[in-house]
Amino acid sequence: MARSSPRRAGVTVFVVWALLGTLLGQRNLTEPAPQEHPNEAVRFLGMFHSQEDVEDSRTACHHVRDFFRSSSVADGLKEPPGTCDRVFDLLAGAADPKEHGAPMYPNKVSTDSKHRVLVTDPDQRVVHIFDFVRRKYLQIGRKPEERLRLPWGVAVDAGDNIYITDVQAGRILVYNAKGHFQRYIGDYRGETLFEHPTGIAIDARAGHIYVADSSRQKVFLLNCKGKVLAGIGGRSGGSGPAEFKHPTEVAIGGGELFVLDEGNSRVQILDLQGRYRGEFHLRNAAGASMAADARGNLLIADVEDAIQILDRMGRLQSRFGGTGEAEGKFHAPMGIAVDAGQRAYITDVGNHRVQVFQIVNTTATTSTANSTP
Repeated sequence: MARSSPRRAGVTVFVVWALLGTLLGQRNLTEPAPQEHPNEAVRFLGMFHSQEDVEDSRTACHHVRDFFRSSSVADGLKEPPGTCDRVFDLLAGAADPKEHGAPMYPNKVSTDSKHRVLVTDPDQRVVHIFDFVRRKYLQIGRKPEERLRLPWGVAVDAGDNIYITDVQAGRILVYNAKGHFQRYIGDYRGETLFEHPTGIAIDARAGHIYVADSSRQKVFLLNCKGKVLAGIGGRSGGSGPAEFKHPTEVAIGGGELFVLDEGNSRVQILDLQGRYRGEFHLRNAAGASMAADARGNLLIADVEDAIQILDRMGRLQSRFGGTGEAEGKFHAPMGIAVDAGQRAYITDVGNHRVQVFQIVNTTATTSTANSTP
């Protein structure tokens, strides 16, 4: 049953000031909270599950709860109410429960210059675009003319144009920043360049596109118009330098290209023209996901639902996560992206959410051993 706005507004001021006086001791909300773990590699920032998280109006209760960064366990689709909400409900009555739409099955993720978060969802055959700054939500793929069949990887160029690999169609679909279809890449007179394009990365400065094709055992280098500049690797695959067996992910960081060579359980390091520079091995690369930051550090999801932070030569810097439903825990992390502000966005498929972390210290637990996802 709906409740009158004056009543809820009246108790809001009382609740907020009571909490601030009792729990904060007149602390200023703009004052940063003390860092409890100075050696932590990442700090949890938040999570989101669906478009409702973008569009919901925020109350003073939400701001207080955000300030305390509640560590309550999430159940997959909603978060247990914080202290402020409980007091509010006691005084004004519990609000009607909000129904969420179909659960999101987030796969790969990217961000653009407008701080929007783009998430592929092969289960719904769409790409979700979350704009938390402008409180807007956009979706690509629901309409027949949007042409998506099985979206997998996603990346953006310098103009925030959106590039989506479609593993079923065997090509890349390009949309403008508003989500309007522009063109195909990899489709020439009915012939497709790719078989199963999965990972995609874009060098925005040079306008070059890198695509991992797991079936063709190659990484393709293209210009922004889709012209092939190089095909790295052989058709039959291999285990030598710049050869691949089932390459699945590509990432750019520190002026280098990193390729997750799943069949060889390794990450190969190439320059941006595709020339081999080095490699390091992983214990188990099956189903792994990977991203790179601007410094050339790598984030790789391992088989234990944890995220490893490695330097460019595979030396372990830190590790966080593990299996679970609480914040900072995962059930099948499938995609990782790192933005210019060193914020990591990690898709959490089994929990139907994307979690966001601030990378604060990549040398917290430095090891000289190779990574072992």
